Amino acid sequence: FDVARTRALARSLGVVLDDARAVALLQRTEGWPIAVALALRAPESSEALLEELVAHRLDALDPADRALLEQTVAYEMIEPEIVAPDDRAFADRYAALAGDASLVGPVRGGFRVHPLVRETLAHQLGDDVVTLRHGGAARAYVQAARLRPALFHLERAHDVDADVAFLSVHAPSAVASGLVDGVRGSIARVRASGADQPALLALVDR
Repeated sequence: FDVARTRALARSLGVVLDDARAVALLQRTEGWPIAVALALRAPESSEALLEELVAHRLDALDPADRALLEQTVAYEMIEPEIVAPDDRAFADRYAALAGDASLVGPVRGGFRVHPLVRETLAHQLGDDVVTLRHGGAARAYVQAARLRPALFHLERAHDVDADVAFLSVHAPSAVASGLVDGVRGSIARVRASGADQPALLALVDR
């Protein structure tokens, strides 16, 4: 939905909605029609209703498709060449899922799972599993030399060995690319773990 369609739906439901509120609603729901409708109809309970709706939709999925979504739950954007390089079947399966716009949408260079779907999956999988998925995503981005998203996922992976490995190889180039805060965060996690390695920290502290 865009602002005009959102306001038209609001009028049909007898809800007063100006452009500013419509924009805020679209940012929260990303224009997903069912999310917009629920938020307009039941603003106090729409979040719980949406999670229930998404959970039912996920339960109805083919097990292989659900497993695919669970496998990639940590990714904000799924780029097949990063997540599963040289796996044509992976890309094809995601393209098929993108046929249902309520779950997955195509974006330039890949696919994006609707945030409400990712949130529901993450809630169902639990923090420990999601943390492991972030670790896998960090490794995939490191392998592809995509340092910014690698640092994003490292921060959520809680894996000191992965931080040490990243800093040992990529700290200078990350700093040179302007990713100073991400490198500092990685150093802080290594230090907080008590796993200080003098040679490594001397390298990245310069």
